[in-house]
Amino acid sequence: MPPSRSLPDVLAALDRLRAEIEQKNGELAKSLAMTRAVLAAVAEAILVVDDTGTIASINRGFFEMWHVPEALRRAAESGGGGEALLAHTATLAARPDAFVERVRQLHADDEAVATDEIELADGRTISRYTAPVHASDGEVRARVWCFRDVTEARALAARRAVVAERMASVGQLLGSVAHEINNPLAYIAGNLDVVVEALGSGAAMRADEMVEALEDARTGVERIKIIVRDLRALSRTDDDTREPMDVRSVLETALQMANNELRHRARIVRNLQVVPAVSANAVRLTQVFLNLLLNAAYAIPDGRASENTVTVTTSTSLLGGAMIEIRDTGCGIAAEHVERVFDPFFTTKPLGAGTGLGLTICKGIVEKLGGSIAVESRPGLGTAFTVELPPSTPATRRPSRVPAPPASSPRRCSVLVIDDDARIRRWFQRVLASHDLTVVASVEAAEEAIKSTSFDVIFCDVMMPDRTGMDMHDAIASRRPDLLARLVFMSGGAFTPALSSFLEAVPNLCLKKPFGREAIMRAIDSVIAKR
Repeated sequence: MPPSRSLPDVLAALDRLRAEIEQKNGELAKSLAMTRAVLAAVAEAILVVDDTGTIASINRGFFEMWHVPEALRRAAESGGGGEALLAHTATLAARPDAFVERVRQLHADDEAVATDEIELADGRTISRYTAPVHASDGEVRARVWCFRDVTEARALAARRAVVAERMASVGQLLGSVAHEINNPLAYIAGNLDVVVEALGSGAAMRADEMVEALEDARTGVERIKIIVRDLRALSRTDDDTREPMDVRSVLETALQMANNELRHRARIVRNLQVVPAVSANAVRLTQVFLNLLLNAAYAIPDGRASENTVTVTTSTSLLGGAMIEIRDTGCGIAAEHVERVFDPFFTTKPLGAGTGLGLTICKGIVEKLGGSIAVESRPGLGTAFTVELPPSTPATRRPSRVPAPPASSPRRCSVLVIDDDARIRRWFQRVLASHDLTVVASVEAAEEAIKSTSFDVIFCDVMMPDRTGMDMHDAIASRRPDLLARLVFMSGGAFTPALSSFLEAVPNLCLKKPFGREAIMRAIDSVIAKR
């Protein structure tokens, strides 16, 4: 028989046991408090349901993400209301029946681990993850559900894909752009050489011949300006800015950009009827049409221009919007591929010749504008893409454009020009010969100039080797804030992200190079009028 224990020994043992239990309870309470704190702190919405269907744990993020009503929240926190909570969350899904079915399917499979995305009726995209929770003996005791709002991340990824595809299109055009620029450069340089040689050597050249040569050179400059303008426009990222516009002008821009790819393969046929204005973003719409035109070009072999056509047609749709058709007589698309042309990463081009995202992005752009895009094709007979866009609403129609007043000859004023390019400085000296002009090549020299002179207008290049236009703005703001409103920036279009943000934030006028004498005079007028 075990030895008998005295009452004091038993009581002491009970005290030790009670103390041990209290210690364990304290540790458990701390552990539970830490668990609750962690669940409250994480960005995800978390729900844990045990094997009986009872809510074992739920965090604040879940209530906030799923907009759970107070009464249902109290029931869930007490471990009940599981079915009601499921029913509530389903009402927020874009496809409630599919949402409920998928939840029950995953809950029925003890070992299921899954990740997917849910589209909500309010436009949000939610990433969903679920996995079983095993006990120490390996049995499944619960299931954890984790939700994260990825709406902004998906939107950012989509914007990056759009810009990447746009830049890919520009990359494909680089050879053609070089050719398009080199042609006018050839006759610009040639005509200027003839005139310079005649003036330098005193060779006989009639005045009308000299004027004609200079006019031809100026025509070439205008052609290059258009090419640069179109490329700069296509590289912009203001994807959400919309305004009423005529799709025919956007089509012409796209046709100009794709011209060199098209002209060696097909004749361009324009059937551009007047159509209702549409509310769109010119950059993104240009991207759509450019992609479709390049696809048409690549479907036709080189050297068959007389045998093939690319026809661009605009008409008014049955719903009163604009309908645009781009039809080619190329190789066509195989029947089994037609239904997949808008799928992400699907391409019939050779490896490395296409991203497989071009048409997917085009479809996304058009649908975001409230429109639709369709394709029909027959192998050997060609392909037609049709884009339909809704009309611009009367409330968003562009107001009548008031013609800009002609450039005036402002009173003689004091002007400072800051540009690291000596040719730009000399050009300003010729244009503003009747004004009090100071030209400098750096921000440092400009800082010295503003110490002693209150210039009426200050023209400053944005991008310079050492210190930028942003530095000049800061220098004026700290030393001569009275001159800040007189600052006019000049830009060739190559910005760092910091400079781009800066120019968007400041109210100062920015002239886009190349610009002419009239733009300079208008800028001077504008600055002086605001004083």
